[in-house]
Amino acid sequence: MGARAAGFLALLLLGCGPKPAPPAPVTDTNPSPERPRAVASREKPEEQNRLPPLTETDREKLQALEHAGVTVHGPGADGGCVVRVERTADLAPALATLKGLKCVTEVTFASDRLTDTDLACIAGFEHLRSFGLRDCGRVTGAGFGVLAQLPRLKWVSLVGPVTDEAGPHLGRIKTLETVVLYRTKFTDAGLKELAALPALGSVNVTATPVTGTAFAEPGWSRLREIDATQTAFNAAGLEAVSALPVLGTLTLDATAVTDSGLKHLARARALQELSLADTPVADTGVAALAGVQTLRVLNLERTGVTGAAFATFPVPAELRKLNLAETRFTDASGSHLARLPALTNLSLSGCDVTDAGLARLADLKKLANLDLTGTKAGDGAAEVAGTLAELEVVSFRGTQLTDAGLKAAAHGARLRFLYVRGSKVTKRGAVDAGKVVREGCRIVAE
Repeated sequence: MGARAAGFLALLLLGCGPKPAPPAPVTDTNPSPERPRAVASREKPEEQNRLPPLTETDREKLQALEHAGVTVHGPGADGGCVVRVERTADLAPALATLKGLKCVTEVTFASDRLTDTDLACIAGFEHLRSFGLRDCGRVTGAGFGVLAQLPRLKWVSLVGPVTDEAGPHLGRIKTLETVVLYRTKFTDAGLKELAALPALGSVNVTATPVTGTAFAEPGWSRLREIDATQTAFNAAGLEAVSALPVLGTLTLDATAVTDSGLKHLARARALQELSLADTPVADTGVAALAGVQTLRVLNLERTGVTGAAFATFPVPAELRKLNLAETRFTDASGSHLARLPALTNLSLSGCDVTDAGLARLADLKKLANLDLTGTKAGDGAAEVAGTLAELEVVSFRGTQLTDAGLKAAAHGARLRFLYVRGSKVTKRGAVDAGKVVREGCRIVAE
């Protein structure tokens, strides 16, 4: 299996990709940031959020938008409509028609002709919950003042060259729960303007020039999730996020964070999920995470980690999901797996590990998903896998597994999928194993 495909399986370990059918050897979904609790009301939630019925004028306007090349969906169950102004839309009539159309709950602009001034067309959209820009190259954020006047706006997604000018305006949207700043020109100076937002639970700054120092600004009281993939995050940024009171999920993939910077995360009080894929971190940095008692999910894919760091983790460590795909994990660190008895998901895809190093898998009684794709695992590891009572999905793709090992693995009491493509298993061996496997389990050999 190529590195790209192996990486895809590893992504599924942490819930970072789509779920194929049949499912890949590991699966999970990152929790969405918690939303502020609604004020008590005698009305049912659907009654509170439902919009008034569309008027004849509304219907005429929606039709006119479609004639202008705008994509319109709805009305939905809540009575609201979703509008997307594509690059190919006839912009001037579309903007004119949008004015006063209060049935819109979600709007996205994807036109390189849009300007900050044009955003005035959504003034008065009192039911708008989601606002998005995608590669609107002429918009800097200077016209975002209109957003602060929208009483129900919860989600803002900006893709493209929006600048720090947007920061002060976004910082006035008290209902804002999620902000996506993908490939923008935001820096820490603009980002810190969001610190005081009382409902903000999730910030995504992927591929922006932020370092993370904005998170040292007082506030961020409800921030539970940060995705800073491909940013300039540094040690000062790590020190800042370590003090955030409820931060539970931190993604720093493809950043330059180092072992010395990771030591700051030892002080994190609520961190549950940490992703460091494609970073320079190694065992010294991972060892610093041993004191993070709340940590449950750790992604170290394509790092220099050997696994020696886990010798410093408390016994028993409480990690649930561990991704070591394409790391330097070898048999020498196999014994440390016994310190992680709470693991339910483990990926060693692409690691130089053999049956000898995998013997301690027997101690992982709660393991449900195991990915050994592209390793030197064989029949010995398969025999261990067959004894794991909770194991549901296991991959031996591209390994040394033979017909005998497949038969041993097939005895798993809860197995649902067993992947063996590219191994030494024969068609005959797959058929024979199918006779002993539990009912409903699928052996995927092709």
